[in-house]
Amino acid sequence: MERFLRESIELVEKTIWSQWAALGAFVTEEACRRCVVDPEALIVATCTLGRSDIRLFDEALDWLLINYGLLRPTRLTRIAREFGQEAQRVLGAVVEFISERTGSNLLPGVKKAAQGSIAGAEEEYLFPSEVGLKPIKGKGREKAFLKWGLVRGDPRIREHSGR
Repeated sequence: MERFLRESIELVEKTIWSQWAALGAFVTEEACRRCVVDPEALIVATCTLGRSDIRLFDEALDWLLINYGLLRPTRLTRIAREFGQEAQRVLGAVVEFISERTGSNLLPGVKKAAQGSIAGAEEEYLFPSEVGLKPIKGKGREKAFLKWGLVRGDPRIREHSGR
């Protein structure tokens, strides 16, 4: 059963990587060619399933910083609501991050809809693999994510994603 679970997780991650490649994220995975990629659903899936892979999550942030204008905010909000409060909370933090990084109030409706997800939420690590690790010297705790009660180091934004 453990092997099945591990292989299932790897298959989901591979699918997410290939869909980001199809959207123009600068990744080594081959882009999926025989499917339609839904960017709003992919973002929300990455906010939940992508939390096991820091690099995947950061590549998604990189893509969002360039392509946020392609998204339909009401659809993004509705999909996040279907995934649950944890997805809404992470999505709220993501929107907070890209807003701060660009200096604009981006996707305000998405952020507002996610606000209820932080009520009563305890601070936690965004990436389970970071639990118990000490911060890297010179690296802080990313402030936009902290506002949502999510602890993570500074994202690695390479600005390689395409439109």
